[in-house]
Parts: sequence; C-alpha cells; structure tokens
Amino acid sequence: MNVAHPEIPERSLSAGTASRRHSSDGSGVFWLLAGLLILITTVPLPNSGLWLGAKAFAVEAVAIVLAVLVVSGTHWTRARVIAAATAAPNVAIAAFLLWVGVSAARSDLPELSRYEGMRYLGGGLIYFSVVYGFSVRRHLGKLVAVLLLVASLAALLAFMTTADGQLDRLSGALRNEQLLAGFLCLSLPVILVVSQMDEEPWRRHAGQAAAVIVIAGVLVCKNRSAWLGSLVGLLVLGILYVRYTRRGKPLTFGRHLLLLPIATIALAGTLVFVVSRMEGGLTRRAITLSQLGSDASFQWRLAMWNKCLRMANDRPVAGWGIGTYPVQQALYYHPDAPSRSQRDIVKSGPRLTEDAHNLYLQLAAEIGYGGLALYLAVLGCFFFTALRALGNLRPGFRHAILVGTVASIASQMVAAIGTPAWEFPECSLFFWLILAIGMTAAGLGNRGREIGPTARSVQQ
Repeated sequence: MNVAHPEIPERSLSAGTASRRHSSDGSGVFWLLAGLLILITTVPLPNSGLWLGAKAFAVEAVAIVLAVLVVSGTHWTRARVIAAATAAPNVAIAAFLLWVGVSAARSDLPELSRYEGMRYLGGGLIYFSVVYGFSVRRHLGKLVAVLLLVASLAALLAFMTTADGQLDRLSGALRNEQLLAGFLCLSLPVILVVSQMDEEPWRRHAGQAAAVIVIAGVLVCKNRSAWLGSLVGLLVLGILYVRYTRRGKPLTFGRHLLLLPIATIALAGTLVFVVSRMEGGLTRRAITLSQLGSDASFQWRLAMWNKCLRMANDRPVAGWGIGTYPVQQALYYHPDAPSRSQRDIVKSGPRLTEDAHNLYLQLAAEIGYGGLALYLAVLGCFFFTALRALGNLRPGFRHAILVGTVASIASQMVAAIGTPAWEFPECSLFFWLILAIGMTAAGLGNRGREIGPTARSVQQ
C-alpha cells in the first residue's frame, strides 16, 4: 500500500472473534513494550556482577516475545509478506543484522560478541514488532505518550538522586551521564513536535511539560556531543517544518505561535538554574567547544579514534568481531590513550574509558568497513522512506511524529560521533524504537495489507 494514503478507516468484521483476538494481541504487544521502556529508564540496577547484563537480557527476552506475538497474532497475507521482505529499510536492517551475526560467529572473543550480537538482534526484533504489530490508529499515540513519560522520568530521577556537588555526574537509573544525555538528546525532537503540533490537547500539554524537563536534562548533563546533536535536531525540525508542513506557505509569527516555545525555553532555563546551582558551569563547558585543541577529553577521543582506524585498516573486511573493541584496542598503543592489558580487561571487564566514544569508527573496527556501510544504509533507507512519505502525508499527527523521528535520528547521528551511549542497551533500545515509530507513521507496516470485511490486521 502506498504510504501516501491517509489512515485507513476501520472496517467491520463478520467474524467478531477474529476482531477481538487481533485487538487483544495488539494491546498485549503495546503493554509489554511499554513496561520494558519504563523498566529500562526508571529502575537503577547495581553496576557489578550479573546485574551488568540484566537490562540487556530484559531487552532481548521482551524482543523475542514481542516478535512471537506479532508473527502469531497478526494477519499475514502473501502480499504483505512480500512487501515487508522487500521494503528498503527492512532489507538494510536484515543485511546489517546478518553481518553482525556472522561477525559474532567468527569472533576471537565469542562471549563478548554473543552479547553484542543479541543486543543488536533484540533491537531489530523490537523494530519489526512495532512496525508490524502496532496500529497507527490505536497504538501510535499511546506509544508516543509512553516516550514522553519515560524521558521525563529519566531526567527527573537523575535530578532527584544526584547529590549536592555531584551534578557533573547526573545519570539517574541509566548510571552514567553520557547515557542519559544520549537518550534525552534522541528523545527531544519527538517531544518538541508533540508539545507544539499534537492535535490531542492532553498529549500536547504533556509534551510541553516533558520538553521543559528534557531540555533541562540535556543542558545539565553538560555533554557536548548531546548538545551538538540537539542543535542539529532543532535545525532539522525547522527545515522539515518549512519544507513539508508549511508546504510553501509564507511564514507568520503571531504571538500565539511564539508564546509556547518561548515559555518552554524559559521554564527549562529556570529549571537548569535551580537544579544545577552552579553559576557559570554550563558557560565554562560551552567555552571548551572553541578550545578543543587543548581539551584533554577531546584529545583522548582522538587517540581512541586513531586506534579504531588502525584496527579497521588491519582487518577492513570482517573486522575484529562485534563488541570486541574494548579488549582488542589494548593491542594498539597511543600516548594520549594508555590502556590496561588485554588480560586485565578480560579479567575485570571492560570500562567505559575503553570504548571508542564514536559509534561509526567502533563499528568499522569491530565489523569492518562493509558492516559500517550496512549500518549507514539503514539510516539512509530510513531517511529516504520517511522523506518520501512526508511529501505525501497531509499535516496531522502522523505527519508531525514522522517529522520528529527524522529529526531525532539526525540528532543521534551527530551525538554518536562523540558519545558511547548507543553501545549500551539502555540507549540502543530507543534508537531502534524511534526508527520503528517513524516507519510506523510513514505507513511501512500498511503495505500489502488485506483490507476487507473478513480480514484485517492489528495494524489498522
């Protein structure tokens, strides 16, 4: 089915039991995913022992259950299977996950690679489950509301649990300020779109409250990569609004249009000042962006990126194995990024300082340039499909959410240059979720559906 079509109206079923079964399955998929999102962002777990992999295991387990529910509870026709198997984003994702699987199977460190392989597989299954198991009409708005809730709770918990004098380590249940900043940066564009453009009053008001909290969280985390990603997201939002929402109409800036954005920014700034209680701290951090040549943190990143390139060039095709960079980088010396020995890293486990802090270069080192190309193909196919749909969808909720998800992925792409957030399940889960929300809004799951008096899927 062409993604340009507006939402398809509900059709009555002659078989009432089939309708109840599909509706029940759709609700079960939604609440299971909603529970996972709330758990991941609000429940702090110990940073040691078996607890280290608990969230990753939860993501993988729920993803498998969701996929089973969608496959078994959704009406699949031959046309819909073919449409799903040939959709450009799905083909790119399947190829990328297959490459990751082969990398894990060939790895010299299979335990690390299996963990990472399952993390990526879990994200792919969640993407599939949302796109093909969720209804644009019944579930998309609720899923966006859950995203507003979990982003707000993540930031509020971080504010509440951070001790005086420790605001440089604002992290909450995510246990690390870089992970929190990455998650909030990814969520912010969708939240802003909801706060300004949602047609549902209660969700728009909730979005306005969430925007204040999330903007404050992004600022107080003082993560420069998240700041730059958020700025790019705002820029993309503006471009998409002019290009696809206004559709050539002259821009007007009445007071009623400017009041809400100005009030949101003012309230967020006030919250930053009250919560941070550190005058000049944000300014000092921002100034470092113009002094990167002498910034120790940036120089350390450059050294880690240098290791990535050397590793990738030594094994350009298959890489060293997905998830193995923190251990294998110990074989490469750089004076600005000294490392423990491989033996010590394996014995006590990798630390965050042994991550490349650049998703693209780390992927090149772990799965080769071919794997990196496939990951970039996933992003490219997402943007192609989303922009094509934006050109055809009429302004409304689906259109607004699609604009927000495009800006969110643009934010993530920039932030991923300097933060390790998306190497962890707490953030990678939401990357796949935003991809899925965007493709759901674009109507990807509607293609090939059989609409009639006796057959329809959960997607309606």
